[in-house]
Amino acid sequence: MEIQNKRILKILELFDTERKVMDSSSIAAMVGVSSRTIRNDIKEANALLKAHGVQILAEPGVGYVFKIHDEASY
Repeated sequence: MEIQNKRILKILELFDTERKVMDSSSIAAMVGVSSRTIRNDIKEANALLKAHGVQILAEPGVGYVFKIHDEASY
């Protein structure tokens, strides 16, 4: 899988290193963009990650969590 969007790569790196639930405002602060941009990037990331057994799930009132459904594909 090759991802061209550098923000999406940064978001994925954050989930990989933080290993916790994060809300869009905290992700936005770490990446240096708005919360709205993060929400759009997460939608785009989910479209790319779907084929690889991974998903970024939104937990209402909590934030986003990185969920691996298929270790072999990931």
